[in-house]
Order: sequence, then structure tokens, then C-alpha cells
Amino acid sequence: MKTDWPMRRPLFPVAVAGLLGTVAGLFWGEKPWIWSGWVTCGFVLSWWGPKALRTAGVWVFVLGVFAFYTGARIHAPDPASLQARAGEQGGTARLEGIMVELPAERVWSNGERAVEAEFRVERIETESGWEPCPGKVLMRIDPAPEKPPAVGDLLCVGGYLTLPEGPKNPGEFDRRKNLRFQGLDYLFRVHPADLQDTGRREPAWLPRLAAGLRAHMLRATSMGLEKDPEAAGLIAGMLFGYRDGVGQDLREVFRNTGTLHLFAVSGQNLAVVAGMLLWILALSGAVRWRWAWMTLPAVFVFCLATGMEASAARAFVMTMVLYVGWVIGRPMDPANWLGASLLALLVWDPRQVGDAGFQLSFLVVAGLMIFAGPWQRKLADWGRPDPWIPRRLLGPWRRGWARVWSLGAMALASSAAAWTGSLLPGLFLFHQVVPVALLANVVAAPVAGAVTITAAVSSLVATVFPAATVGLNLVNARLVHFLAASLGWMAGWPGGHFSVADPRVWLESKPWIKVVAMEGSAPTLISGAGGPWLLEPGSAKGWANTLRPFLNWHGVQGIDGVALMAGTAGRMAGVLDLLEGWRIGWWAESGLGGKSGILKGWRETMERSQKGRRFWRAGDGVPLGEDWTAEILWPPAGEGGQAEENGIVMMLRCGEARLLWAGAISGAVERELVLVQGENLRADILVQGPAKSQEANLSRVWLETVRPRTVVRWERGLEDDASLSVDFSDFIWLEGLEILALKKTGCLTLRPDADRGDWRVERWRQ
Repeated sequence: MKTDWPMRRPLFPVAVAGLLGTVAGLFWGEKPWIWSGWVTCGFVLSWWGPKALRTAGVWVFVLGVFAFYTGARIHAPDPASLQARAGEQGGTARLEGIMVELPAERVWSNGERAVEAEFRVERIETESGWEPCPGKVLMRIDPAPEKPPAVGDLLCVGGYLTLPEGPKNPGEFDRRKNLRFQGLDYLFRVHPADLQDTGRREPAWLPRLAAGLRAHMLRATSMGLEKDPEAAGLIAGMLFGYRDGVGQDLREVFRNTGTLHLFAVSGQNLAVVAGMLLWILALSGAVRWRWAWMTLPAVFVFCLATGMEASAARAFVMTMVLYVGWVIGRPMDPANWLGASLLALLVWDPRQVGDAGFQLSFLVVAGLMIFAGPWQRKLADWGRPDPWIPRRLLGPWRRGWARVWSLGAMALASSAAAWTGSLLPGLFLFHQVVPVALLANVVAAPVAGAVTITAAVSSLVATVFPAATVGLNLVNARLVHFLAASLGWMAGWPGGHFSVADPRVWLESKPWIKVVAMEGSAPTLISGAGGPWLLEPGSAKGWANTLRPFLNWHGVQGIDGVALMAGTAGRMAGVLDLLEGWRIGWWAESGLGGKSGILKGWRETMERSQKGRRFWRAGDGVPLGEDWTAEILWPPAGEGGQAEENGIVMMLRCGEARLLWAGAISGAVERELVLVQGENLRADILVQGPAKSQEANLSRVWLETVRPRTVVRWERGLEDDASLSVDFSDFIWLEGLEILALKKTGCLTLRPDADRGDWRVERWRQ
């Protein structure tokens, strides 16, 4: 059957062609002659080609133009720009520019604080003086100064330009790409002593207005909540994406229920604000055709107050396109609206195509556009009264129930359509499927809308009626606590969320051992015939940023066994997250005493839950499946000691291949093991990090006894490793010894080689 769908919605296929061209320009934009050919062919075909192919010629022309444009923006920067001058390596620089964003505080794992903000570079100091050098950087001032610079301040700053490290493990967030996709050239590390305020203020009234509004909204929405920082943080996060006040545990709850989008300023926030304004205008009796002109500036100011992050800018552009169609009296078909918005954003900044938020935004909107209407009509039909019964004969309760059913059908259909649109990004970007999001968003969307409206009203009345602001904030606190409790309950539902392995995992042959690159630890995943098993979960921060994405990437739904190899927070604090929402078959530890609060808390939890534990001591043999066996070499049986210091040492065997997992034992423990175990320590691979104590490890006699071909070292490169007892350049007697620092190699995959009786080592970072 013939259809005029592309003809009636011409902007949508043109936008798709522009999107494909942008993607092509990102990856192959360094070859402009190819896209010049596409542009020429499309131009000729659209004007002089067969009539049936002229529309396709337009699409080819658009694809080539956007590929050429994107390649020029990305791969051919202005020679005077900061990106062209500093290249990929960066380096020390002295820059002059303007602070264009309200600084956001960052708290590191050691309790120290820093601030980050966007800094627009105007000039750079060279040997010949100051020269123009346009660019944008994310400036990090570490440690945080007592009085951070204000928006609009003209600063002269000395620091180090760098790009964030790329991911060291499968599944990790790539902040380097994310920085570039946001239009930021570098991370600019600055010490407060090298920060010089010139005393001049640029006439940046718009950024100043945005910063002032944001600061006011932060103060207003937290009034009366000084003793409830969790509620204040949640309100700020839902209103304008300010996530710093939301704890890691709560973020996990929102992530596991598919509602983390509530902490990004999106179309939902703008729809709530615009809807509230339109309702006020309707009550005021304002002329209807003026509503768009009156509400659009207010929506723009709201986006400014949120910091105009990428998600807010996208939502505003889409709102503006919708309002323009309304003002000029043109029917705004959803497909045309989506196409026009996409074209505007691609012209504005083609780099954002690689941003996960950009992809989610448009796929969710596309899902709503395609599925929400039909599904809503289908669901609503199930709850409508019999059409043969006259309406006047229906009782009040039946008419009321029909209205309630219709609202519920709309909410459920919208949630299901949005979830369908987000399914592909969830699979390929986050390696997760979250079925519970279907119901979680039905609850979260109206509550988040109520929180946004209440917070906006609270901000408006704060200066004239503080008591009312406090009352509104207390109501909001109840709402966000209800939402957090509801989502926390849903996050624990069996099958509510599960991971899906990356396609590369499907092709991997087993058995293997994977050593994860993490600061202060080396979590090790073992996958044999009976796997998987995990040796130590690492720190809480490492769990959130590294190990959880790593397990999702591998499609791990549960772990048959977890061994706590030491009692320090840096090596086992992630266990508290593993206890929630993960299926664990058994737990193992040394059973030694310890002063660690994390260790004590975990043991108390295990006692209450009555979950089984195994206590490993020297001499224990542990079958880990058909392919794997393990022998515990340390700590000694029946002796006291601290779990923090006397970590578990294990010999793993797969056929003839042997791996010694020694944790972070000290030189004293090395000497004890050499005396007791002797030749039993021989292994092809030694996994051992720097000792916690000041005493050095990896002593000469230890290495002479173990005789490894490969030493895997975590946390620090050998040139920086103060705990090494000797210079490895002297180890010429250990022929072919290879030292692998995890921070340089990334995750290591170790596969037993049955023919050679040793291991094949594969690096994540080549």
C-alpha cells in the first residue's frame, strides 16, 4: 500500500540523514574528499536525477553536508584554538579567561574537597606574550579555596591541561569521551595559589543571572531542611540536576529502578514548569495566542538557573521548536517536531551525538511518539464502560472509575513507551535491562512533577514569605522520602533489574581469570566451569565506578562465591553493596580479628542474616569447579592476628598453570611463607600489590622462590612504588620477568594454556 508518510513529515527523514552524516563525520571526518563526493552526487541527483530518486538525492546531499560539517568541527580546529595548540597531550599552561559556570563541589574518597566549573579561555601566555586562544575547559581547583571565583570573573590561571584517563576496565565510564562530547577541550588542574583574579568583571549578565538564580534556588529549597540534608539533596537533584547532595546508596536505588533520569533537567522538568505557567495564564484570562511568547522566556530562565547543562539545552531547544510551531499556527506533527529539534541540535554542536544523554533523550521521545498513543488507546478501551449503555445510566462511581482508569492508562502507556525507547541504550551502553522501571516511573513521574512544582513555588516566595517556603520544603521532604522509600522497595524486587553481557563476552572461551584495575585493590573474577567467583570487592568508590559496571558488562547476575581477602576498607568496603540486590552463594574470609569498622559491620550483618561463611586458613583446599582448584597458603591455622594485615594468600591451579594471589602481604609475611611453603610457592604469575605497612615487599628471596614469569602490580607504577624493596632493573637473573602495572595495562585477562602449562595474558589497554 502506498503511503505519503515521508512527504507529510519531510523534516524527520532529513534529520535522520543529518544524524547519519554526523556519526560518519565523527568517525571518518578526516577524509573530506569522500563527503565532498557525497554532497556532489546528492546535489546532482536531487536536481537532475530521475524523479523517483530526487527525494533520496536530497537525503544523500544532507548526509554529505553534515558529515563534512562535523569533520571540519572535530578534526580541523582553528589553528589558534586551545585544542590545536595543546594537542592530545596537553601540558603546563597559563591561561586567561572567564568563569562561566557556578562552581560545583567535589568530595574525594579521602575527604578532601575540590571545585569544578566551566572556564572559557580567551588568551594563552607564550614566549612572545599573551596571544588569543579560544577554547573551553573544565577547571578543577584542588583543594577547594575558601572563596571560589564568581561567574563572570576574568581570571589569570596557571595549571596543567590534561585529558581524563580512558577506561581501564570493560564497562567503565569513559570520561575522556564525555568531556569532548560536552564541548570541553581539557580538564584544567589548578592549585588555589596559581589562581589570580584580575579584578575585572566581564559584562556577562546572562551567566551572572543564571548563577544568581541557581544559588537562590539552592538556598530557598533547603530552608528548614538543615537537619535533613538527604531530602535537600534530592530536591535539588530533581529540580535542576544538582547531584552532589545525593548519596551513592540512593543513586544505586534510582539506577536499579531506571529512574536516574530524574536527576537530569529534561523535557519532564520543562513540561511541568511550562504547564504550571500555562495554567496561571489560563486563570488570568490572557489571550491564548500570547501564551507561548509569555512562557518561553520563563522556561529559558529556568534552564539558565539549572546551569544550562546539555540535557537542559536539548529540552529547551525541543520546547522552543514546539512553541514556534504554535506561534506561527503550523500543525506540529510529532515526527516533524522531533526532526526539527534534532537538526537544530546537530547544527549547534554535532559532538553531542556521542553523549549517552543525547541518545537517550531522542530515543525516549521517539518511543513516546510511536508507542504511547496506540498503547494508551488499547489500555483505555479495557476500562471504558460498555458503549451500548447510555452515559446517563452510568452511576457516579462508574464514571469516576473510568476517569481514573484513563489517567492510569496514560501513565502506564507513557512509562512503557519511554522504557521501550530506552531499551537499546540500556543494553549497549549500560548492559542492563530494568523491567521494574515500567512501574517505578508510573510512581516517580507524578511525584517528581509535584516536587518540581513545589520547589519552584518555594523559590518564588522565599524572599517575601520565608515561613511559607519552610512549609513547602517540609512537604517536599515528605514527598522525596516517600519516593526514595518506594523506589528502594522496588529496587529489591527479584528480576527487577538484570545485566546483559556485551556481545564480546559471548565469544570468549573459558576458563579465564580477570584481574580488575582498581586503586588500592585488585578484585579478581574467576570464571571456570562452576564460576563465577570473586576475590575481594574493593572499595565502595571502586565498586560504584569500576566493579559494578565490570560485572554488568559480563552479564553477571549473581556470584557463586565471594572471598574477602583482607579486612581493610580499601579492599572490602564494596561488600556492603554486594549484600544488597546480588545473589551470593557463599562467603569466605580468614576469621581473624580486626579493628576495621567495615569488617565488623559486615560480620554483624552476616550473623543476623544467618548466611553461610567459610573460614580459610593455610592447608585448606578449595574446589572452585571442574577446571579450578585453590590451596590456601596464608594465614596459618590456629593462630591469632589482624585481618587487616594477615590477608589471604591463595595458589590457583588450572591444569599445570599456577597463579599465586598474594594480595598486599608485607615482607615479614613473605619470609614466613618462604620458610614454611618453600617450592610450593612456585607460580607462573604473581598478583601482589604494595604492602599496607611501611615495610617493603617483593623481596629478592621471595621472587627467587616464586620464580614468576609475570608480576601483576596494582595501585602504582613501579617507578612510583615506594614499597618495592629492590630495583627491578637488577633482576637480570630472572630471565624474561614481566612487570605489569594495572594502572597502565588496565584489566588483565589470564587464560590457562594447556599445551604450554602456563598462562596467556591479554591486556585491556593495548
